[in-house]
Amino acid sequence: MVDASILITEDGADLAIEADDLARDDGLRSAILVSLFTDARVPEDTEIPGGLGSDRRGWWADLDRRRGIGSLVWLGERAKITAETMETIRAAASAALDWLVADAIAETVNVAVSRYGTSSTIVLEIEISRGSASRHGRRWAAVENYDLTLEGLRVALLFR
Repeated sequence: MVDASILITEDGADLAIEADDLARDDGLRSAILVSLFTDARVPEDTEIPGGLGSDRRGWWADLDRRRGIGSLVWLGERAKITAETMETIRAAASAALDWLVADAIAETVNVAVSRYGTSSTIVLEIEISRGSASRHGRRWAAVENYDLTLEGLRVALLFR
Protein backbone atom coordinates (compact mmCIF):
# COMPACT_ATOMS: atom_id res chain seq x y z
CA MET A 1 0.00 0.00 0.00
CA VAL A 2 1.22 3.51 -0.77
CA ASP A 3 1.86 5.67 2.26
CA ALA A 4 -1.59 7.27 2.16
CA SER A 5 -1.55 8.58 5.71
CA ILE A 6 0.94 11.39 4.98
CA LEU A 7 0.08 14.00 2.39
CA ILE A 8 3.17 15.59 0.82
CA THR A 9 2.88 19.02 -0.80
CA GLU A 10 5.33 21.76 -1.76
CA ASP A 11 4.56 23.35 1.63
CA GLY A 12 5.52 20.28 3.66
CA ALA A 13 3.74 17.23 5.00
CA ASP A 14 0.43 16.80 6.77
CA LEU A 15 -1.81 13.97 7.90
CA ALA A 16 -4.15 12.85 5.13
CA ILE A 17 -7.90 12.51 5.64
CA GLU A 18 -9.86 9.72 3.99
CA ALA A 19 -13.64 9.22 4.51
CA ASP A 20 -13.70 11.70 7.43
CA ASP A 21 -10.96 9.80 9.29
CA LEU A 22 -7.19 9.72 9.29
CA ALA A 23 -5.88 7.74 6.34
CA ARG A 24 -3.82 4.73 7.39
CA ASP A 25 -1.12 2.51 6.00
CA ASP A 26 -0.02 -0.99 6.92
CA GLY A 27 3.61 -0.15 7.52
CA LEU A 28 5.88 1.92 9.70
CA ARG A 29 6.50 4.93 7.44
CA SER A 30 3.68 7.07 8.83
CA ALA A 31 4.61 6.38 12.45
CA ILE A 32 8.23 7.26 11.69
CA LEU A 33 7.31 10.45 9.82
CA VAL A 34 5.00 11.55 12.65
CA SER A 35 7.79 10.83 15.14
CA LEU A 36 10.25 12.93 13.14
CA PHE A 37 8.06 15.82 11.99
CA THR A 38 5.62 16.42 14.82
CA ASP A 39 7.13 19.23 16.86
CA ALA A 40 8.14 18.06 20.32
CA ARG A 41 8.03 20.58 23.15
CA VAL A 42 11.35 22.21 24.02
CA PRO A 43 12.22 21.52 27.67
CA GLU A 44 12.07 24.57 29.96
CA ASP A 45 15.83 24.37 30.61
CA THR A 46 16.68 24.52 26.89
CA GLU A 47 17.14 27.78 25.01
CA ILE A 48 15.25 28.19 21.75
CA PRO A 49 17.61 29.25 18.94
CA GLY A 50 17.28 32.79 17.57
CA GLY A 51 14.77 33.39 14.82
CA LEU A 52 12.32 30.73 16.04
CA GLY A 53 10.46 32.90 18.54
CA SER A 54 9.61 31.96 22.11
CA ASP A 55 6.98 29.28 21.42
CA ARG A 56 8.17 25.96 22.86
CA ARG A 57 5.71 24.20 20.51
CA GLY A 58 4.73 20.60 21.18
CA TRP A 59 1.40 18.90 21.61
CA TRP A 60 -0.66 20.18 24.54
CA ALA A 61 -1.31 16.61 25.80
CA ASP A 62 2.44 16.07 26.20
CA LEU A 63 2.85 18.87 28.75
CA ASP A 64 2.74 16.51 31.75
CA ARG A 65 4.46 13.53 30.13
CA ARG A 66 8.15 12.80 30.39
CA ARG A 67 8.35 11.60 26.77
CA GLY A 68 5.86 12.95 24.28
CA ILE A 69 5.23 12.64 20.58
CA GLY A 70 7.53 14.18 18.02
CA SER A 71 11.06 15.47 17.78
CA LEU A 72 13.15 18.57 18.20
CA VAL A 73 14.30 18.41 14.57
CA TRP A 74 12.38 21.67 14.06
CA LEU A 75 15.04 23.53 16.10
CA GLY A 76 17.30 23.32 13.04
CA GLU A 77 14.80 25.10 10.75
CA ARG A 78 16.55 28.46 10.55
CA ALA A 79 19.97 27.49 11.79
CA LYS A 80 23.10 27.94 9.74
CA ILE A 81 24.26 24.52 8.57
CA THR A 82 27.27 23.71 10.71
CA ALA A 83 28.63 20.50 12.18
CA GLU A 84 26.92 21.46 15.47
CA THR A 85 23.55 22.00 13.74
CA MET A 86 23.80 18.67 11.95
CA GLU A 87 24.65 16.87 15.21
CA THR A 88 21.69 18.53 16.94
CA ILE A 89 19.37 17.33 14.17
CA ARG A 90 20.89 13.82 14.21
CA ALA A 91 20.46 13.54 17.99
CA ALA A 92 16.87 14.86 17.81
CA ALA A 93 15.93 12.37 15.06
CA SER A 94 17.59 9.51 16.92
CA ALA A 95 15.78 10.35 20.17
CA ALA A 96 12.45 10.60 18.35
CA LEU A 97 12.88 7.04 17.01
CA ASP A 98 14.04 5.42 20.27
CA TRP A 99 10.57 3.94 20.72
CA LEU A 100 11.18 1.57 17.78
CA VAL A 101 13.93 -0.20 19.73
CA ALA A 102 12.12 0.07 23.09
CA ASP A 103 9.05 -1.65 21.58
CA ALA A 104 11.23 -4.32 19.84
CA ILE A 105 9.96 -3.19 16.43
CA ALA A 106 13.56 -2.52 15.45
CA GLU A 107 16.80 -4.11 16.60
CA THR A 108 18.73 -0.94 15.78
CA VAL A 109 18.05 2.53 14.42
CA ASN A 110 21.04 4.33 12.94
CA VAL A 111 20.75 7.98 11.96
CA ALA A 112 23.33 9.72 9.78
CA VAL A 113 23.20 13.39 8.78
CA SER A 114 25.00 15.08 5.90
CA ARG A 115 24.72 18.18 3.80
CA TYR A 116 23.40 17.83 0.27
CA GLY A 117 26.20 19.33 -1.84
CA THR A 118 26.48 23.07 -1.31
CA SER A 119 22.73 23.58 -0.96
CA SER A 120 20.84 24.40 2.22
CA THR A 121 19.40 20.89 2.33
CA ILE A 122 20.27 18.46 5.10
CA VAL A 123 20.00 14.73 4.39
CA LEU A 124 18.86 12.36 7.13
CA GLU A 125 19.63 8.73 6.34
CA ILE A 126 17.87 6.44 8.76
CA GLU A 127 18.60 2.72 8.68
CA ILE A 128 16.19 0.57 10.65
CA SER A 129 16.89 -3.12 11.18
CA ARG A 130 14.05 -5.47 12.02
CA GLY A 131 13.48 -6.24 15.69
CA SER A 132 12.66 -9.49 17.42
CA ALA A 133 8.96 -8.91 18.13
CA SER A 134 7.09 -11.23 15.77
CA ARG A 135 3.81 -9.35 16.27
CA HIS A 136 5.12 -6.62 13.97
CA GLY A 137 5.69 -8.91 10.98
CA ARG A 138 2.76 -7.43 9.02
CA ARG A 139 4.13 -3.92 9.47
CA TRP A 140 7.56 -5.00 8.24
CA ALA A 141 6.05 -6.78 5.25
CA ALA A 142 4.40 -3.50 4.19
CA VAL A 143 7.50 -1.30 4.21
CA GLU A 144 9.87 -0.48 1.43
CA ASN A 145 12.81 1.87 1.34
CA TYR A 146 11.41 5.37 1.18
CA ASP A 147 12.67 8.81 0.17
CA LEU A 148 11.00 12.08 1.12
CA THR A 149 12.18 15.59 0.37
CA LEU A 150 10.74 18.61 2.16
CA GLU A 151 12.08 22.14 1.94
CA GLY A 152 15.57 22.07 3.42
CA LEU A 153 15.47 18.42 4.52
CA ARG A 154 15.70 15.09 2.69
CA VAL A 155 14.89 11.88 4.52
CA ALA A 156 15.84 8.42 3.29
CA LEU A 157 14.39 5.52 5.30
CA LEU A 158 16.21 2.24 4.76
CA PHE A 159 14.40 -0.81 6.16
CA ARG A 160 16.56 -3.91 6.60
